[in-house]
Amino acid sequence: MSQTGLSSRRKRRENCSTRCLSRRQAWGDARASWRKWQWKDVGRSYVRAQSLRSLLNVISGRISSGVVSGDILYNGVPRKKMMKRITAYCMQDDLLHSNLTVLQTFMFAAQLRLPEKMSFVEKERRVEELLTDLRLQKCKHTIIGGHGSRGISGGERRRVSLGVELIADPSVVLLDEPTSGLDSATAKLIIDNLRKVSASKTVICSIHQPSSELFFSFDQVLVLHSGSSIYYGSPRAIMDYLSGIGFKSELYWNPGDFILSLCGQSTENSQRLISEWKVISSKEDNVEAMVTESPLNIEEKFKTSWSMQFLVLLRRSFFLRKGSLITNVNLIRNIALAFVVGVVWFQMSLDEDSVELRLGMLSFTTTFWMISPAFLSILLFPPERAVVIRERASGTYRTSAYFFAKSLCEIPVGLLYPTIYVIITYWMTGMQANFGKFLLHLLVVYLLVMVAEGMGYAFSTAFRDISKAFSASTVVFILFMVIGGFYVPESLIPSWMEWIVYLSPIKYSYLLLSKIEFSGVEFQCFGPSQTSYPNMCSSAEQAFSGTEALEAADVTGSTAVGIGVLFLFVLAYRTLAFILFRRQTKPLANYLISSILL
Repeated sequence: MSQTGLSSRRKRRENCSTRCLSRRQAWGDARASWRKWQWKDVGRSYVRAQSLRSLLNVISGRISSGVVSGDILYNGVPRKKMMKRITAYCMQDDLLHSNLTVLQTFMFAAQLRLPEKMSFVEKERRVEELLTDLRLQKCKHTIIGGHGSRGISGGERRRVSLGVELIADPSVVLLDEPTSGLDSATAKLIIDNLRKVSASKTVICSIHQPSSELFFSFDQVLVLHSGSSIYYGSPRAIMDYLSGIGFKSELYWNPGDFILSLCGQSTENSQRLISEWKVISSKEDNVEAMVTESPLNIEEKFKTSWSMQFLVLLRRSFFLRKGSLITNVNLIRNIALAFVVGVVWFQMSLDEDSVELRLGMLSFTTTFWMISPAFLSILLFPPERAVVIRERASGTYRTSAYFFAKSLCEIPVGLLYPTIYVIITYWMTGMQANFGKFLLHLLVVYLLVMVAEGMGYAFSTAFRDISKAFSASTVVFILFMVIGGFYVPESLIPSWMEWIVYLSPIKYSYLLLSKIEFSGVEFQCFGPSQTSYPNMCSSAEQAFSGTEALEAADVTGSTAVGIGVLFLFVLAYRTLAFILFRRQTKPLANYLISSILL
């Protein structure tokens, strides 16, 4: 992939400014423009990129694969990582949190992207101004919406995406087909908003088959075909240019439709358009570039401190987690499941039959609270991850602030359903009526849930395709379940698989729950003819301890080691997820991970 040189200069008549919209030139700190001869390089870059989106990704510094050559200059200065904080990139896909309202989306963006020294009242004022300019006042208390939840319209989503980027007052605004999929009225509203923005900023916009009204709204247009330039200049001069090279329109055509028709009619027309523009461009190679060499004023650091980012992201994570997890459907499902478990294992007695019943109930509990939270994390994390990657690409906050905030938020929110489950099942099934043992039982389930969530995040970040993440995690969880201690005793596991046993969170949680429940309790024997424990039951009057029952079931191990390992798993899996996620925000690492795991 080849890359064009990008520099900055003020617009003058007949020059090659890349700003798309405004006729006035109140420039910001950084402006983007090309020399006339460099437009040929743009064409070569496009033919290899195969899409305008790839070209915009290169300009914004968000390309994740391939080889980029050439120079990208801001006011004559090579593009650096810090320059992403003065560049807004509105992608074609509206990556927004579906559970937040429009106002919440803008306020969180303002608190993260505006200087920390700016007062909260000033930030609110800035948000209200944007809501008014983008005509979003009527829907500001409506959630964004997404799959399974109704929210704002597509045009409103596009304007919200634009507002989130503009709230930081960037100097350069890049947009990837902002009118695609919108009706003509909404598309005009978007372009009108961009015209206002371009009065003080550089706006570079890709657009496909615009209407006549939209086409003539641009100051300058660059037309590409098969990766080569066929026109660059004023949109009002394009028909005269085409007539001058022999492509005269006898009917009134939308210029955009007319030139697309010419390119689609024959290869001969396309090649002629390309060759004619090359001739015209070559005559202007010696035009002196008018480059503004004014210094850039870019803050190298984030606009907010780590603590501020952490607090804002913690609050936002709570809203997101509450909206996606605490729902009536999830609440009813977990309560219903708890009652089903309570009915199936209702009030187990203290005879030898209840040994297997109790172990079965504890095995089900550990398996369920291993798989359910992990699958939920795999399902819910990808949409949030996509938004976070976009925000990280614009230098909004640190990855560590986000991950710590998310992890802390999940402790109270993610443990709601396990608490409901344990409260119902513990007393319905006839576990030991000891409040201390109940709390220990609940603590073990809490640890298991946090381990499962960490594993879910690790799978979700390792495999960006959700179906692959589910497939890989299913295999691992089934393996952990089988060797967890209930289905296959540890002594019967093949020697070459013994090391896997020590990686299973189910093994340690099953061991701890069994130790808690079976300590301090005795089980009544059935008698010599009916007993399943002939070594411990020689008569019906005898009883054996819970510790003996666990030894007979081959459930052995240290309680302290079990608790320590679960805590270690909580840290290990979340650390792994953090490392994988952090690497995904870096273009080169993102490419390598994609090549290896996807």
